[in-house]
Formats: sequence, structure tokens, C-alpha cells
Amino acid sequence: MKALVTGGRGFVGGNLIAALHARDVEVEELVRVGSVPSTGKVRSHEIDITDAEAVTRLFEELRPTHVFHLAASNIRSGVTAAPEEVVRTNVLGTHAVVEAAAKIGAQCVTVGTFLEYGAQPNALTEDLRCEPPEIYSVSKLAGTLLASASGRRGASTVALRLFTPYGPGIQEKRLVREVLTKARAGLSLELTSPTVTRDFIYIDDVVALLIEAAERAGEYKGEIFNVGSGEKTSLETLANAALEITGSTSEVVWGGFGSVSYDSDRWQADMTKTFGAFSWRPKVSLKEGLERTLAWLDRK
Repeated sequence: MKALVTGGRGFVGGNLIAALHARDVEVEELVRVGSVPSTGKVRSHEIDITDAEAVTRLFEELRPTHVFHLAASNIRSGVTAAPEEVVRTNVLGTHAVVEAAAKIGAQCVTVGTFLEYGAQPNALTEDLRCEPPEIYSVSKLAGTLLASASGRRGASTVALRLFTPYGPGIQEKRLVREVLTKARAGLSLELTSPTVTRDFIYIDDVVALLIEAAERAGEYKGEIFNVGSGEKTSLETLANAALEITGSTSEVVWGGFGSVSYDSDRWQADMTKTFGAFSWRPKVSLKEGLERTLAWLDRK
């Protein structure tokens, strides 16, 4: 395998690159123009991923066998970049990457989000009609559909819909890190509602599926797969677990953090299709994952 990773400076991408290096995989990464060059084994290439011609030329030069597309204009606590930037990166950037990968015959995995589904009454299956509520999730759905369309035309491309990853390397202000950090410090935990749920999935499990999906993309051209634990966890359960493993007596202030458009009590991946296609299964429980994340925070 010769891997090319976009979004390698992010949480998931950084953990993916580390795992690929552990397997002695040669890794190239695409980074934004002006980014700090990599100092490790990975070779960095500055590029505007929305420049389709430049992306194609670089792919033809590097000839990766496997492409992991994680670069995105993201959302945090309901806040995104300007709409134009969101659409450029998440739609045009994804189009450029999947088309360039197809031209050189690389196996390609794109990473979308559970937010593409929008509000639904039950566990989320990949064949649901998606109803994304805002520009970020709309743009991510467009990227997933572009990847799927490329696969249906014969490219070895699959699209993954990622639920809520957490673990070592998670960025500041992300939910799990905030809860653990504040609980450890004895600060109040200001959260939206005890009934809001997430489907949490530990980062090592995410990375393992990314790699298997890339290796087997040729078998599932154009298919879309959920990446979650298959279990919904309420914020109340998360808060209680954080308090327990930190030994904290922090107060939980419900309503202390404003709700966002995608808050729901029904975020849960239906993993039937993913489990049927891959040998992968999530291995790390929420409790163990939180303990590992806390140990990482303690080392920082």
C-alpha cells in the first residue's frame, strides 16, 4: 500500500497516519497552502484541493494505491466557516479528490458525517432519505453522493458516514474532551440536555475500519457505510461516566450550553450493513475509551 491522506492534520487523519506508519505504509499527505511542513516520515504537499487540475496532476505524479479523503470544512458547536468555504471544500474538494483517484485507479475512501441524515425517528440506516438541517451537513451529503456516484461508474470508491469519534488527539472544545477536562478540574459541566444522544466511537476503531474499507473498496464500489458503535449514549450517561472515572464531584448544569440544530435523542448508527460487509467490529467500550482519553490528557 502507498497511501495518500487529505486532512492528515486533523484528529482522525493524524491517528490514521500514525496507524499507517505502524504498518510501515508509505504515506503522502495533502495540506493547505501555507501549512507547516511535516517533520516526520510523511511527505507533505501543499495544494488547494478544490483545484481539480492540480489535484489530478499531483495524483498522477505520486501514484498512491489508496486514498483517504478526510479534509473538510468542519462544524463545531453548530458553527461553521463561511458558506462559500464550506461548499468549496466539502463539495468541490471531494469531487476533485475522488475524480483524481479514479483516474489513476486508486482505491478511495471518503469520510462523511452522521449529520447528513438529519432528524430521523429510528436508528440510522444507509438507505434512509437524508434530510440534513444546515449548510455543513448538506455539503457533506453532497460529497458522499459524489463519492458514491464515482463508485457506481466503476471507481473503487466507498463512502463512510462517521458518527462521533473521540480519543487521544481529540481537539479542544470537542464534547468528550470538554467533559473530561472540566470534570478533572472540578469545574461545572455545562451541557444541553440529559436526553440528547450521540453514538460515540473510539478513534482506534475508526482507523481500523478506514483501513479495511480502503483495502476492500474494489468490492463495494459506490457503497455507503456507517461508522459507529451501534449504541446511543445520552449526555447524562456520558457525564456520569466522566465523573466516575475522574472521581469528580463537578456539578452538571443542564441547559448551561445552548442547543444546536442537530441535537437529538435518536443519534444511533444501524451497523447491520457495515458488519455484514467487513470483518471489523468496534473493540473499545465507552468506559475504556474515556479512560484512555483521560490518560492521554493527563500526559499532555
